[in-house]
Formats: sequence, C-alpha cells, structure tokens
Amino acid sequence: MGVGVKSRMAARIGGRLGGDRLAGLFSGVTGYAFAPSDPYTVLYQERTGASATTLAGVGDPVGTVYCRRTGNYLIAGSDTTRMTVGQDANGFKYLQADTTDDALYCTTINLASQTFDTGLSYDAAPQLFMALSSNGDPNSWVGIGQNGSAATILSSGCTLNAQYFDNVLSANTTRGQNYTSGQAAETMLFNATSGVTAWNPLIGAYVGGSFFLPGRLYSAILRVGTMNASQRAQWHAWASSFVTV
Repeated sequence: MGVGVKSRMAARIGGRLGGDRLAGLFSGVTGYAFAPSDPYTVLYQERTGASATTLAGVGDPVGTVYCRRTGNYLIAGSDTTRMTVGQDANGFKYLQADTTDDALYCTTINLASQTFDTGLSYDAAPQLFMALSSNGDPNSWVGIGQNGSAATILSSGCTLNAQYFDNVLSANTTRGQNYTSGQAAETMLFNATSGVTAWNPLIGAYVGGSFFLPGRLYSAILRVGTMNASQRAQWHAWASSFVTV
C-alpha cells in the first residue's frame, strides 16, 4: 500500500474519530509521533516499511512502525532486534524492548545541523530510552536512560537546549547526573541541536553499548524545530493519555 493511499486512509479515520489530537503539529515540518494505542499509528511484524502487511498485535514482534500523520516509518534492523507489543491492565498498549539491541530506526529523516524536539511517555520506572542516534556513529545521541546502575540524562554529540518533565521546564542536566531524584514523570521532552553529522532517529538500545530500554514505551515523538508552549501542551495531553503509572 502506497503512502498516498495510507494518507487518504488516515484522513478517513480522522474524520470518524473526530480529528487528530495532534492536528497541525507537523504542518510544514517533518518528524513522527506514534503510540501503539493511537489510531494514527500502525504496527507491522515485517521489517519492510511501506510494503509491510502483517499487523502486530499484543505479544507480536514489531518490525515496522508507520506514522499515518507524517508518512514516516521506523524499522527494526533485524528480526532479532524487534520490540514486542504489550498491553497493561488498563488496556493501554506499549512497546517492550530487550536489554541488548532492540531498536527502531528512521533512515528517511536526516537531522544534521537541525534543532528538534524529541520525547516520550513511559511507565513509572524507565531505565533507558535512546531518543536519537546518528547514522553509523552511536557516540552521538540525546536521550534518557540507565548505564549500569546510574540513571542519567544522556547527551553527546549535540547541544541540549531544554528539557521538560510532564511539560514543566527543568534545569538542563548532563550525562552522569541522576534524573530520578525528584524527577518522577510520565512524559519527557528534549529540545536539542545536532552537529553536522548525518543523524537519523533511533528508538531503543544503544547498539554495541550498555544502554537499553527495559521500560514500557507508550508513545514517542520527533519533530524538527521547536514547539511553542501551546504545541507542547498539545503533545503532552496526547502522550500522557496513553500512560498507566
């Protein structure tokens, strides 16, 4: 099914549901926003992007994530690095990664020398989420996570401009600083500026390193540019609506 056909399907679905709650957020800008419980997100088992056909349900591996609102895909690197769809007691779906190498990549977005927002909603005790990694250079990224026993805000190869916990601006922290002390939250959002390296978004494990995501991933966003206060509130309302903490 082509992207044009899928976009028309999204429009029809949006009409039936009363409209996309992130309507306008990606007008004129690139990125993605997905959540397994969101009707504008489609999960497939195959790792084939636009040609994937087998839907992924609870307990299935996820090879492709399709964002209907932007037309972008995130794809697992191999069958053994696919995340799994889970569902909590309240019926919310999430993605569950292993602690080794499960990850999703979006190779069609290049963030070289770009300012962007990237964030997520998650369960009460996330241990790692790699929000972004450069293509072919796993030493450049921004995210939150756990390296060994230390829970940290992670940033390397880019400038961290601002960070929000549950849509409240927090003082910037850097790699090695604990984010869990007084920072319990169900959403996090970073605004960062990358270097000139050809960066592609990555969600999941830091391949070849000790960073991983054993927590539940309920939603994720990447958006080129900087959201204003109204746009951040729109995103936060959407992202937090899927979370059970």
